[in-house]
Amino acid sequence: MGSVTVDVSAAAPTPALESDTGTSASDHVTSDGTVVVSGLEDGASYEYSTDGGTTWVAGTGTSFTLGEGTYADVQVRQSDAAGNVSAAASLGAVTVDTSAAAPVVALASDTGTSNSDGITSDGTVTVSGLEDGRPTSTPPMAAPRGLRARAPASSWRQAPIPMSKCARPMLRAMSARRRRLAA
Repeated sequence: MGSVTVDVSAAAPTPALESDTGTSASDHVTSDGTVVVSGLEDGASYEYSTDGGTTWVAGTGTSFTLGEGTYADVQVRQSDAAGNVSAAASLGAVTVDTSAAAPVVALASDTGTSNSDGITSDGTVTVSGLEDGRPTSTPPMAAPRGLRARAPASSWRQAPIPMSKCARPMLRAMSARRRRLAA
């Protein structure tokens, strides 16, 4: 009889998000649902669970992909060549969010002849529909003087738009042309 190897246990593999794209690198909120499984023994197979170990799905390769949604507890376990099943290793709760609703921007008060003509003497805009806990960014150009943005949890601010060196001469030329045409 040749050599005999007795294998009585399998080490738990390690699950990790391939890319945690949330507000922090460890919040398990991501737009990429790929879970990488490392620590697999040669010849072993693995299973994963998205419901805390109640049901298991056979994995292939060294990763699997979660669809959009919230998962209370993602776990992996492996079965080695000797048939030993490891303890489950938990990634924890994971949220895969692949879409963002567009915010709604509207005049706070449409004072024109119609309440829907988009003409107003009040330059206040209301921004709504922002997702809770999601970062917001400053718009590429700040609002002109007198225009205020109301956006809960937003970083928008009131500031004048600087006039460029090219815009001043162009504005003067347009004003001069308007005076000539009016004469």
